[in-house]
Amino acid sequence: MAQLEQRLAPESSALTFFRDALLEAGYVEQSHYDGIAFEPMQVEHFTVDDDFPRLTVDTVPEGIDSAVYVISLKRLRKQ
Repeated sequence: MAQLEQRLAPESSALTFFRDALLEAGYVEQSHYDGIAFEPMQVEHFTVDDDFPRLTVDTVPEGIDSAVYVISLKRLRKQ
């Protein structure tokens, strides 16, 4: 976090916007966050072709402004 803030520091309005956005998202800086790191256990690649499940402009009816969906990796692996 400190590195990001250092990069934004020359532009005070950008730094203020960044900090406000973090607070709005519920993030409060705490020292125990410094020790948290994640490492991927595995990497998978999938070809996004005609068989890949997806929403497109052509398949979503007019009037739907927003959509969220979850793709089953288990089903993708069977393809």
